[in-house]
Amino acid sequence: MGFFVTEAPTQVEAFLHGCRKVAFFISDAQRGKDKLQDMWSVKVGKTQDGKLYTAGIGVGVENTPEGMQSQVLVVADRFAILNMASGTGSAVSSPFAVEGGQVFMNSAFIKDGSITNAKIGESITSNDWVWDPDNSKTQGWAIDKRGAAWFNSAYVRGIIEAQAGYFAGELRAYNGYFGGELRGADGYFTGTVYAEKILGDVVSAGVWDTINVVGVNGYNHRYFSGGLPYDSIVVVPYVNIEVDRQGSGAGTVFIKVNGVDYWRSSANPLYGRFTGAIVINVPPNGTLDLEFGITGAQSGQTWSSGKMAVMAFRKGQNRFS
Repeated sequence: MGFFVTEAPTQVEAFLHGCRKVAFFISDAQRGKDKLQDMWSVKVGKTQDGKLYTAGIGVGVENTPEGMQSQVLVVADRFAILNMASGTGSAVSSPFAVEGGQVFMNSAFIKDGSITNAKIGESITSNDWVWDPDNSKTQGWAIDKRGAAWFNSAYVRGIIEAQAGYFAGELRAYNGYFGGELRGADGYFTGTVYAEKILGDVVSAGVWDTINVVGVNGYNHRYFSGGLPYDSIVVVPYVNIEVDRQGSGAGTVFIKVNGVDYWRSSANPLYGRFTGAIVINVPPNGTLDLEFGITGAQSGQTWSSGKMAVMAFRKGQNRFS
C-alpha cells in the first residue's frame, strides 16, 4: 500500500494601482506504489490590462519509465547569469543570457561540440593565430566573414573550383580543370597537358647575321644565350656556307659547337661548302657558341653565307626515322 504526502502552496498576493501581483512557493513530495516525485518551485506573476505575465523556476526529481530523472526548468522572457566582478555590486556583467530564442555568451570553452549551422560575425581562428605582412611569419589559421582564409596547408579530397589563382611555389596536379586563369612560379605535371594556345618560351626563334670570314686564319661566332630549364634542341634549318676563290693552299674551313668540331673540310673546289641543317642538343640552362672559321688559307680567302634562321625547341620524343 503506497502513501502520499504533500505541502500546500504558499501564496502572496498584492494589488497596486489596479495591478494584481501574485507569488507562489510550492514544495511537494509524492510517493506511491509506482511513483516517486519531489519538486520545489517558485513562480511570480503580474496581471496588466487583463494579461498575466509570469516568471518562475522549478526543480524536481521524478521516477519515470526510463528511470530516475532530474530537471530544472525556468519560465522567463529573459534568463541571465549576473556577475558582480568587483564584489561591491558597482559593476555587474552578464556572461550568459537567453533571450528571444537566442543564447548570448561573452566567452565559452567547448571541449567537443557539434553545430548544425553557424554564423561568424567577424572571424574564426586557431588559438595561436598571428598575422604578419611577411607571410612566412604568419602562424595558425583563420577564416574571416569576407570568406578569406589563411592556412599553412590543406588537404582536399573533392573538387576545387577557382576563377583565378596565384602560386608562389610549386603546383603539382594529376588532374585539373580551370575555368579562369592559373598562375604559378613553378609547376610539374605527370600526365599530358592539352592547350589551345600556349604563350612563352616553348619555341624561341631568331636570325643570325651573315657569316663573313676573310684571311689566312679567321672566324665568326654566333650565340644562343639559352637559359631554358630543360633539355632543348637548337635547329638552323638551312645553312649554305661556301669558300670564294678556292685554290691551292685554300686551307681548312670548319664549324665548331662550344669549341668542339661539328664539321671540318678542306677549302678546295670540291669540299669548300657546307649545305644543310645544323641540329644541336643543349642541356638544361645550357648556352651555345657556334664558331665558323678558316685556318691555313691563302690571303684573301672568303668563307661566307647569307642570314640564317635559328630556332630552339624543348627536346621531346624522336618521332622521325
